[in-house]
Amino acid sequence: MSQTVGLFCIMKNEADNLRRFHESIKGVFDQYVLVDTGSTDDTVKIAHELGYEVHHFEWINDFAAARNFAMSKLTTDFGFWMDGDDVLDSAEKFLAFKKDIMNLGDFWVAPYHYASDKNGVPNCTFIRERVIRLNRGMQWKYFLHEGIPPVGNATIRVMSTEQWCIRHMRTDDDMKKDRSRNLKIMEFHKVKDARQQYYYGKELFEADQPVEAANELTRAAASGELEPHDRDLAYQYAAWSYMKCNQFPKAMEMAYLGLMVNPHRAEYHCIIGDCHLKLNNLAGAIPHFVAAKACIQNNP
Repeated sequence: MSQTVGLFCIMKNEADNLRRFHESIKGVFDQYVLVDTGSTDDTVKIAHELGYEVHHFEWINDFAAARNFAMSKLTTDFGFWMDGDDVLDSAEKFLAFKKDIMNLGDFWVAPYHYASDKNGVPNCTFIRERVIRLNRGMQWKYFLHEGIPPVGNATIRVMSTEQWCIRHMRTDDDMKKDRSRNLKIMEFHKVKDARQQYYYGKELFEADQPVEAANELTRAAASGELEPHDRDLAYQYAAWSYMKCNQFPKAMEMAYLGLMVNPHRAEYHCIIGDCHLKLNNLAGAIPHFVAAKACIQNNP
């Protein structure tokens, strides 16, 4: 018997993006659920016109809570999420995936092209959870930079596909607005755990507050509570933050600690090399730039 899959999304003031969003997923899903978190534009009106099942959620500065509410409105076998500034690439390939292999897994991750150059070529891609079997009790966690951790349940079949992908269409101006929004949400919640402290440090770095960023990122990386991939980036952003403060020895210290987590990360060698150059130590810089090139060659 074929399995059904429903779209669930949360949106606020996405009227300018909603028709483009829908065009990429038209005819793909068995149920379309849109949860509005307080739009003041025509988002809700357009959603009704497009045939979405619209619900309302009072915004409480918690993305996980909003996504769990939206997911709870589905009556399908699987759920699939996107944001209003995303598009599916491509509908035809997703339909083939749905027909042929979707039922083999409980939790599917797929590529997310988060940023692209002016020609549309992706320059920042990572994987994200996209398809979730709804009768396995999985829930969204974390009020910001939310996710669904499937770990700890051996019965959940986690699988990956590159048959289709999601493209993020946010503009540079939109991204700047998001950073301001994210900082406000984190300050509202008074960041508690190491993971959120790491993300708070990243947001501070992007908001050009390197002193505050360095403090948060250093503490988060040293806590021992971060997943290895987050700890890796925490050291990298901490090093960049110290460089912005002209604290080059401290930046090198962070980079060396990062190399202990990930010895093949070229960025750490580049940071150390750049710091040596700032300190007028060309002899110290050269070996690290050579090592950075070797990292790139060994990690195509």
